[in-house]
Amino acid sequence: MSISTRKGDLGSTSLLFNIRVPKDHAQIEANGRLDELLKALGIARAFSVDLSPRLRRIQEDLSCIMAEIAIPEGMRDRFAKAGYNGLRAELLVELDAEIQALENILPRQTGWEWPGEHQEERFWRVPELFAAPLSARFYSLSRSHPTVVTELHLKTLNRLSDWLHLQGRASVWVCNREKSCASCSLQRSRRSHRIQVVRSAHAVCWRFCCRWGLWIAHS
Repeated sequence: MSISTRKGDLGSTSLLFNIRVPKDHAQIEANGRLDELLKALGIARAFSVDLSPRLRRIQEDLSCIMAEIAIPEGMRDRFAKAGYNGLRAELLVELDAEIQALENILPRQTGWEWPGEHQEERFWRVPELFAAPLSARFYSLSRSHPTVVTELHLKTLNRLSDWLHLQGRASVWVCNREKSCASCSLQRSRRSHRIQVVRSAHAVCWRFCCRWGLWIAHS
């Protein structure tokens, strides 16, 4: 079956139970942003071997939120009877515990952060870039569609944004402490190579200038 159904050619799409709505409907827009975050987490998964299973589980939880956000108003009972899975309440507890553990380890933040010091950091900053505005968007959606967005959704997305921020900080802290990060070592190696090239160029230029000066003096 093709994904190109052509049903949306005139600007409409479906919520659950085949309820048609405009493509710019608030629930559709929120689900699109959730999908962006889910895919951005895939970038972090691809480069974080240790946390890949954890990120996969979070992606599964986000897909459950996407299903709940696609419930047409007044049809939550039908959602449960259809056997769909909602968001796990345990995810919020897990994120709270992991945030506390990270804050107990990481040095206290004393000023502004400037992302980009380490290559590993960017794999966390990308999903964080999507998570922070998504949390705010859901607060807005909760006011216009109070029966669709739950308190658990709001708390979980807000906590996930904090968790991603701390994972980015943790990646920088580990690189600075161990100085064994492969990408950072490569970065240092390239920087050292560039410095060596510049020094060699300066040396060649200096020798040329000296010889040219001596030739002028003897001519």
